[in-house]
Amino acid sequence: VLTPQGERLFPLFVALRQWGERQWFAPGEPPSALIDRCSGQTVPFKAVRDAKGAVLPSSASEVRKLPTA
Repeated sequence: VLTPQGERLFPLFVALRQWGERQWFAPGEPPSALIDRCSGQTVPFKAVRDAKGAVLPSSASEVRKLPTA
């Protein structure tokens, strides 16, 4: 059970977990997966997407300071 702060970090936990699933298992080694308890299905990989829904590569993004109100 996560605290409210942990719930806000849950998307980060999922992203790190999914990255690890793709990086750290040896060929042929059975990976672990995040499972939706209600459906029993594997949680699909989540990609960063742009405002139109297309996958956004890191090379197409930047951090900008927003103007103050």
